[in-house]
Parts: sequence; C-alpha cells; structure tokens
Amino acid sequence: MACVKIYLCSNPDDSVTERKVLREHVFPKIRDHCRRMHGVDFRVIDPYEEPNPDKWPTQQVRLQLIEECRQNSLGPFFVSLVGAQYGAACLPEQVELSEFHTVLQVCQEMGFSSEVLEKCYRRDENTIPPSFCLLSQHEHYKYNSQKIDKNGWDDALAKGRKTLNDVITHCVLEGSIDQENAQKYLRSRLENDLRFALDGRSVTDIKRQKHTFGPLWKSDSNMDEGP
Repeated sequence: MACVKIYLCSNPDDSVTERKVLREHVFPKIRDHCRRMHGVDFRVIDPYEEPNPDKWPTQQVRLQLIEECRQNSLGPFFVSLVGAQYGAACLPEQVELSEFHTVLQVCQEMGFSSEVLEKCYRRDENTIPPSFCLLSQHEHYKYNSQKIDKNGWDDALAKGRKTLNDVITHCVLEGSIDQENAQKYLRSRLENDLRFALDGRSVTDIKRQKHTFGPLWKSDSNMDEGP
C-alpha cells in the first residue's frame, strides 16, 4: 500500500505532551482517514517515542530517517514542533582528525584537561575522512574495559559539552576554527534535523514540510475533531 511517511521533528524535552497527544489522538484518526478516503497508509517516525533516551537514534540515523521519508512519502514527509526551548547542544558525532587535534591542543593551552574529550571520542580510520567518532556508553566500555554507569556517562557527556563550548568559542576568537564550522558544536538535535530537512532543498520539498509553533490545540475538545 502506498504510504504517507512523516518524520516528526522536535526537541524531546519540550514536546512530551504534544507528541503523546498526537500519537494517541491525532495520528490514528489521520491514518484511518487516509486509508478510508484515499487508500493509502499513514506512518509517523518519532525518533523520541522510546522512553529510554539511551535508545534514541544517533544524529546520523535520524538524518537517514528524514531522507527515507523524503524519498518514499507519497505526500508530506516532515513535521516539526517548535516550542519554547531550543534544546541542549549536542556533541558532534564525528570530528575530522586535524580539527580534533586542534581542539585538544587548544584545550590544553587553556589549562583544561582533555581527558573527558578523549573519553568520549575514539579515532576511526574507517570513516571518510578519518575522524574521531563519539562513543556510546556501551562502546566506551567495549574499547576501554572500564565500567561506567548511566549517571557517570551522562556526566562525562555534560562535561564534554561544557569543555567543547569553551574551547570552540576560544578557537573562533583566535581564528583557528571559522564560525560556520564551529556551529556543529553548538547546535541542538532540533536544529540539526531542521537544517538537514531545509538547507539546499528544492521549493517542492520545502512545500512538503510543516512547521508548528506553540500549542497544537486551543482546547481539549479539539482533539475529538476529525482530520
């Protein structure tokens, strides 16, 4: 059956209620409407539907999901919920070797320990170009044989974000990293997904996207209305 396949973009910390209402009350009605009236299926990919954040897809996987929706959806392929919170900056999942070494060098010059960044990243010669790649908690244990619980790993990632923010700001000021390249260290999940869906896309693709700002409904009674 032909399918309208939607990627639901959001800041997971700022859209829990909205996504729950959509999932439980809105999407089932749209799915039923599409099947009865148009003979097509309706599917929604919510990357944050899983309650456990450890099981949320990586940035690379999210971008692949967006592209799959763009390529395969019969109609619209992207819906974003833009609320009041931008979301925390994400550690980049891949940093080229030379740039990562620059970051480590500046980190040490500023008197910071580079240990937390070296704990979070591992050199990977199989990437193109060769890069340092962000580890998951499981991968960290696999490569380092050091047990670290979820709280400890979350703390390491938070320290890594703080260190990178300070170091990248310094790098931009001294000119060792340009502002455009520095943005990947400062963007949230929401912005990364939005940029991938919008940047460089055709007018046709952009028309196939929907961006919702603020509340999705005026009152609870609206949830009972049909599509």
